[in-house]
Amino acid sequence: GDLREEMDEREGEIPKINEELDRKEHVIVRVEQQLEKVRKDLLDAQTTATTAEEACTEAGRRESNLRDGLDETIGVLEGITAKVVFLEGQEIELKRELESIRSCEEDEGGGSEELRAKLEELERERDSLGEEKQAALDAVDCVQVAYADRIAEIDTLNEVVDVHREQLQLAHAMLEEKEHLASELRRQLEDVVRREETLVLRLEEDIAAKCREAS
Repeated sequence: GDLREEMDEREGEIPKINEELDRKEHVIVRVEQQLEKVRKDLLDAQTTATTAEEACTEAGRRESNLRDGLDETIGVLEGITAKVVFLEGQEIELKRELESIRSCEEDEGGGSEELRAKLEELERERDSLGEEKQAALDAVDCVQVAYADRIAEIDTLNEVVDVHREQLQLAHAMLEEKEHLASELRRQLEDVVRREETLVLRLEEDIAAKCREAS
């Protein structure tokens, strides 16, 4: 009688375990689907982050080229400025010399004519260099504007990269969380399967024992 009751009790547990198995399998399927979506989101986040970093690297390369161009343009400007300063110094000296000759010349100005010609030539050269200097100043302004724009672009791209890196970290964290959940659910499912196998095995042993008693 006791064996029969145990057999009935164990037979009654099997449908409950099967129901539990069905529930666990259903939950695992749902989590596996979520896990697949998270993996896809992670891949998308990695691709986006890589693209943003590549854009930032390219902008940095262009910024470096612009900085080199700016340094070169400023160097040209400094060279022209030095020439202008030198010519302006010569101009002042020639004017002083011309005034000195005019104040004490006793001839008809023959000596001052040569100086005047030199002064005119120097003024023409100075004016020409002045135009070069203005062109160099304009070039520096232009390069500085482009350089400032590039720096602003890099700052913006760095902000974008930071945002995508944060999203990538979140995606990694989400993936780890879902993988841990899926692993835990698989473990629970395996426990239920083992319980059912143990119950069925005991039931088979009970049936075998009952048969031996009957014989």
